[in-house]
Amino acid sequence: MTTPQNEVLNPVDVEKRLRFLSNEIARFVKISSDAFAEFKRTQREHERAFAQAMLDATGAVEVRKQKARLEVYEYREALDVAEVAHEYAKARAQALRDELRATQSVGASVRGMYSVAGRGEW
Repeated sequence: MTTPQNEVLNPVDVEKRLRFLSNEIARFVKISSDAFAEFKRTQREHERAFAQAMLDATGAVEVRKQKARLEVYEYREALDVAEVAHEYAKARAQALRDELRATQSVGASVRGMYSVAGRGEW
């Protein structure tokens, strides 16, 4: 739901946009929460797999660490993907909140315009 830059708005348009943004924010709060839960789940999986790989590896500590890192590469990749998804959802929710505030400001201007419409002197 976008509005062309030069379109004249009325209070009903602004209210529709505010309602839309409020619903999108609520939707992205859920998406962000789910993404964070997935991030934490993959983080736990990675840590468990890394610990197990360290226990299974032989050699000096640094050699075991590097072997373990190689062993759990797929877990690390999944963790990174989950983190990026969570960060995107957080950023999108923040952008929607910013847009909501901007639309509220526009709404105040539109209400001000309509409140003085037709009151000019002839």
